[in-house]
Formats: sequence, structure tokens, C-alpha cells
Amino acid sequence: YHGTKLLGQGNQARFNFTIIDRDLELAIYEFAPGNQLLKDHQGIQCVGFTGDLSPFWSWQTINSKVGTTYNENFQNPEAYQEKRWLLQCESCGTWTQFVEEPSDNELSCGYCESLLHSEEAKLCVVPTAFCSDFKHTKVTPATELRNQSHVSQAEDQPPTLALEPHTNLRSAMISGVRTFKVNPGIDKEGFTAERRERKLRLKNYQGQYRSYKLEHQHILESLTERGSTTPIASPSEFKNAWLLAPKVTDALFLAPQSIPSGLRLISDEQIDQPLRTALISALHLFTDRAALTLDIDPDEFEKIEPRVYIDPDTQQRFPLLQFTDRLLNGAGYCVNLYSLGVSKLKIVEILQDILDERNNETQLLLSHRKRCESSCYNCMQRYGNRQYHGLLDWRLGMAVLRCLLDSTFSCGLDGNFAYPEILDWGEQVKGGLQQLQALFDDDEIESTLHNLDGFHWIEMNSCIGFVVHPLWDKDDLGDSRCFEIYEELTQKKHVQLINSFRLTRRPFLVRKELRSLT
Repeated sequence: YHGTKLLGQGNQARFNFTIIDRDLELAIYEFAPGNQLLKDHQGIQCVGFTGDLSPFWSWQTINSKVGTTYNENFQNPEAYQEKRWLLQCESCGTWTQFVEEPSDNELSCGYCESLLHSEEAKLCVVPTAFCSDFKHTKVTPATELRNQSHVSQAEDQPPTLALEPHTNLRSAMISGVRTFKVNPGIDKEGFTAERRERKLRLKNYQGQYRSYKLEHQHILESLTERGSTTPIASPSEFKNAWLLAPKVTDALFLAPQSIPSGLRLISDEQIDQPLRTALISALHLFTDRAALTLDIDPDEFEKIEPRVYIDPDTQQRFPLLQFTDRLLNGAGYCVNLYSLGVSKLKIVEILQDILDERNNETQLLLSHRKRCESSCYNCMQRYGNRQYHGLLDWRLGMAVLRCLLDSTFSCGLDGNFAYPEILDWGEQVKGGLQQLQALFDDDEIESTLHNLDGFHWIEMNSCIGFVVHPLWDKDDLGDSRCFEIYEELTQKKHVQLINSFRLTRRPFLVRKELRSLT
């Protein structure tokens, strides 16, 4: 709600609240308190949350006693529909939800049974509606309409996955999965709002002014001076609260049956950017090809952040790729993908098509490798996934998808770089090392580049920087050609393993690490 407008004439005149309508999962970002919107060349300042306001305001109500509360008898006057607490497991990433604030210090994750810290539970509210300060201002071209939030998603516990024969894939399709979109605010500090009473002063068709009260207004703490509001003596119900948009829909889950020896598809680190890039890229590659198969918009699928799947029998950890139908209650796309194709499940056929070099779409993807280092608008980038453009890498995505089909895939550890996704990995590493060497020349540090059987390293006076693929396990390279070369180098000097993802994207950080060893 951002203003009022007089409709009609005479006794038939009425007021209409002017609104901007969005789905809740978009509104929690666009209308978040603190944001400024642009409508009809006028700026609208979002200040907080409100309950339901009737679309029409009759003059019989307006001409009643001054000070009457306008929204006290509405069906849903409260500023939020529901509130709950979400707590994420640090071990597997599962979000556990509580109706009341958890206080038990011995909480455990219902999925992996790891210890949960109740003090880290986040208050989340589902807003009923958002409100502005009911003042329209002019917006100059220099004014930036900023979004002070970033997307975060949470989902219910994953199901038990079924093994797909003759592949390394396990999968499941579940209907009625409850997913969440969350706006945690700037720096995940949430939104703190005060419960206040708002006064509106309106002029009727006779030129008379009437004062009116709006209750159940929750105004952002830093914006309470905007608009005619008075505080209510009650504790704030929105203290560092995240905004929540729940949804029930259909979901598809994909995970490997086993992780090939020497590879690392799961990390114990809270944030492992190279691995996250590989998993997200694999998810986008798959959903883009699935959308092409079904002849639909790729945005019909909503990608959920990759997380951990724990095998119920072996307790081994695997990466879990997951996506849902964007539409509420599902659109049938996930159900279609999990149905039988020509001779196997469609999801398996799609995976095979992506990795088949004879496939027309895959040929187009591979044909532009020389002019595409990670991703571009000719392969993976679209306007709809622009928030992931800095992460997407079709080579890493194909490598992860191949792991879902082939349990023997070593991703070049054995010296076999004939696969299309790692065919030019050595060239990219060589270019990154040459850039790194130029940085060392500026520091007057002598360095030389070496390569053997497709493996590359940079040698300095006191240490060696040996480059590894983002999917290789630094702690266990297995019985491979890569490990043999690594062992030989350790007999000479200290060897520092360099992730090729960081080498090509963050060379200054790599230089800093190696300089500390020289």
C-alpha cells in the first residue's frame, strides 16, 4: 500500500488504497523496508508492514467519528500471517523449523543427528502486506533503487533416494515439498520494526478533513520518523526478523551413488566457493537442458542451493542437487522428468544427452570453448539467472554431471584429459600460471613454470605451487599419476597445492599465499 485515491463524485465518492501487487516470494525482496520503488515517475519509500486494508473506503465510514480505527474489524488486520524460527544444521545444511522459539540446548538435527545451537535460531515472519510512508517524491536520474537483501533458500529434509541402474545416479521426486524463500536483510541482520499507530488526514468531496487511525502498523526502526505515527507501548514483534515466503510444490533430487576415488564433491567447510560453483553450474546445465526437452522456459524450474545428502545405510555424505517447480503446488514438470522415457527415466536420458558429444546442443556448447572461459550468453547465462553469472562454469558443471553417470570418472587425475570438460584445462592453468609469474616478476621473485603429463606447477626458491582441479581431493589424490608427480616434487621442496579455480579467478590471493612461503 503506497497511497490513497479519491474515486467518484458526491455521496458516491469513495477512497481506494493504491497498491502494487507482487507474489510474496518476490515481494519480500522488492518491498522490503528500506527499499525505494519507482512508480509513475515518483519515488515510493517502503517503511514497514501492515495488515490487510480494504480496497474501498466508503464515505459513510470516513464521515464517522473522528479518530475511528479503520482496520480494526478486518479479516486479517495483523501485519504478519505467521511466524516461526528456522535453524540450519552446520553439518548437512538442513533447515529445522520451530513454531515457538527453541530454548533446549540439546537439540539435534533430525536428519544427520548433529548438535544444533538453539541460540542461532532465526525468527522468520510471513508478512501480510507492506506499506510505504504514503508520500510520493520525485526521483532524479541519479537516484538508485537499491535492493538491500540477497536471496537465501531453505527446504525441508530430503527424501530417501532410489538407485538408478547402470549409472552412478540416485534420485527421487516428491510432491508437496515445503520450500522457503528468505530475505535475511543486510548482512543477515534481519529487520527490526516497532509496532505503531498511524494517522491519516484525508479531505472528502466537501473539502472537509478527517483524521483516521491505522493500527497494526510495524514500521522499520530507522524509518519511524517518516509519516504520522505514534508508538504503542508493547515490545517489538519484529526484532532482527527474516522475511519468509513459504511454498508447497514438487521437487526433484539428484545425488551420486558413490564419489569416484580421488575426487571431492562434498566439503566440510562452511563455504567452499569452487565446489559450490561446480554444483550450481551442474544444476543449471541440467535444468536448462530439461527445459529445452520439455519446451518450456528454464525459469519454470526453481533452483535450490546444493546441500548434503547422508546415505541412511552407510552414513556417507554426498552432494545433493535439488530443484522444484516454480508454480505453487507444482506444474507437473518435475513429475514429467521423473517419468519413463524411451527406455529409461527422462532424467537419465537428459544427463546422457548433455554428455554426448554427438548431441547438437552439446556440440554448440563445445564449439565455443576458445572464446568462453567459464560461461557466457551463448551457453549458460540468461537474464533470469543473472545473480549466478559470476559463478557459472560449464566445464565444472559437465564434470559434476559426468560423476552422476560414471563412477570411474577421475577428472584427469590419471592423466587422461580427453573428456571435453577438461580438454583445455591445462591451457587455462598455463595461462593462469603465466599471469602469476608476471606478478612475481613485479615482486622481483624468481620463478619457473613446469609441466609433465598435463600437470602444471610453478617453482620458486623455497616452495612449489602445484595446480589441482577444483574437484580433486587435496587430502587424498588416490593411486593416480597426479599423486606420483606430487610425491616426487615433495622430495625436493615444500609443495603448496593451488586450486585452479582460485588461480584463474583470484590470482592476487594465490600470490599472497605463495609469498608467505618464500
